[in-house]
Order: sequence, then C-alpha cells, then structure tokens
Amino acid sequence: MLSTGVRTDVGFKIFGSNLDTLEEYAIRAEQLLKTVEGAADVVAERVQNGYYLDIKVKREAAARYGVNIRDLQDIIETAIGGQNLGVVIEDRMRFPIRMRYEKDYRSNIEELENLIVPVAVSGGMPSTSTGMNTMNGGNGGNSTGGGMSSMGKTSSASVIPSAPESSDDYSLTASDQNAVTYIPLSELAEIKTLTGPPMISSENGMLRSIVFMNTRERDMGNVMVDAKKVIEENLKLPAGYSYTWSGQYESKVRAQQTMEMIMPVVFLIIFLLLYMTLKNYVEAGVVMLSVPFALIGGMYMIYIVGYNFSVAVWVGFIAL
Repeated sequence: MLSTGVRTDVGFKIFGSNLDTLEEYAIRAEQLLKTVEGAADVVAERVQNGYYLDIKVKREAAARYGVNIRDLQDIIETAIGGQNLGVVIEDRMRFPIRMRYEKDYRSNIEELENLIVPVAVSGGMPSTSTGMNTMNGGNGGNSTGGGMSSMGKTSSASVIPSAPESSDDYSLTASDQNAVTYIPLSELAEIKTLTGPPMISSENGMLRSIVFMNTRERDMGNVMVDAKKVIEENLKLPAGYSYTWSGQYESKVRAQQTMEMIMPVVFLIIFLLLYMTLKNYVEAGVVMLSVPFALIGGMYMIYIVGYNFSVAVWVGFIAL
C-alpha cells in the first residue's frame, strides 16, 4: 500500500478527465471482475458519494432589494462557516476566535432558509392614513336631508428598498436600525443539497478511480490472466481514458522482472566462488547440481501444502 496506494492484492486503476465517467466505468469493471474465478472483495471506488450544501444567490431578487452580492456572501460565510475575530496565544499554542450562528440555526436547510438578512431601506416605513370622502347635497357643509358620507379604505405606500450608502447598513448591529429591515435568506438565495466527490484522487496529472480486488483459492497469476482477458474483451474505454493494474500484483511483476535478471547473475557468482574454493570445474558443477534438485523438492512441498506462488515464496527459494 505504501508503494502503490492500493490496500488490496490487486488494484485496477482507471485514468481520465471526468469524475462521473470514471465512476461509471469503475462500476462496470467491478461487475466484470466479480465474474472471475478466484476474485474476491471486488469493490469500485465511488467518487460521487459526498453531500454538499449549495447556496445560489438570486441575482434578480438581490438587485430588487438593493443587496450587494459580496455583502450577501459575506453574511452567508459568517453565519454558516464563521469569521475569524482574533487569536488567543498561550505559550507556543495559538487558538483562533471564530464567530458564527449557533448550530440550531444552521443544522438543516429549513433553518438556513430562515436566516435573517439585514436590508437597508430608504425613508423608513411610511405611516398609513385614513381618508374621509363626503358626498353633500349641494353645499360644502354637512347635509341634514339626504346627505351620505362614506369611509374611505386604508391605503399604505409600498416600501421600496434601495442600496445602502455604506456596508455598515447591512450589519446586524447597525447604528441606525430604523433604516434596516430583515428578510429571510430564502428570498435572496436558493439553498439545496448536491452530491459530489468527497475526495479527488489524481496520479500523473490525471484523475483516477480504483477498483479494489483480492485473490482467494487461486494463485494471483492465473487470476490476473483471466481478469485481464475479461477487461480487454468487455470494457471499452472512451478516447482519453486508460487503465493499469496495480497493488501487490504490480510489486509481484516488478519483483519477477528483477529476479529474471538477478538469478542468472547469482548462479554465476556462486559457481565462480565454488571454483575459487575447489579449484575444479567438475566439482563446482556437481555442487551446483543440488540447486535444481532443491527446486524440485520445493515445488513438491508447495503442491503438498497447497501454497500459491507469491513474492514471499520466491524469497524462500532465493534463500534456499
């Protein structure tokens, strides 16, 4: 895992530029690899299972209320995320002082929609007035015969908010509270929950998704032969996407390639050391004949105890 980033025996890595496409093909590969004999614990990495709170400002509503987008975003950031007010220093430790709304007021979308936002208005709230209309029988005074009077309806002027002169008008502690009214956040922004990646993995400059797989009841080499065949025949990646195999299998292949070069050199050095000791090519060759017989015995023992070939088994043969 330290060398490859894969915590299972085998890792199937898919590289590309789009997270949704990577997840789609990783799930397809998961279904294909589950059909391989000896494959176990096949799990594709889900890259879109995170939940995020998305707050989108309604620009037309903000303009109608005269609210600056930057000021509204500052209010949202302070209320939900918090704002640094200072730092407390104790010896070599530093603790930030942050201010934000209590958890009860920001724990769900309904509460967030009801967060109040201060909005500056011009002129304050106008007073209401009552009008009296009088119908007379022909003179300006009150009529005693047949005169009829009616009470007019109460009317009030609509409040027209305007942009504040300074950003202080938006503060919850503004000095002139008569020039500030409050409206819920839902009037100025749309709040909803979206899904997204909890973590974005990349390798060699490309986005990456992994299918994890272990091997059981079969040796890793034969399982990988079948797995490669299934993937090559059934998984067709779009242009710009590629895949590779990783995990313990990657280490096994690398070790096998190294041993193919080292083992002949080791046998040659051992033969030279024997010749330098015995001063005879024949005697050195006779001693070297013990190597293939030891390998045959090791093969029989592996077959008897039911072990599969692995890097650890090869290390044992090297020690032998």
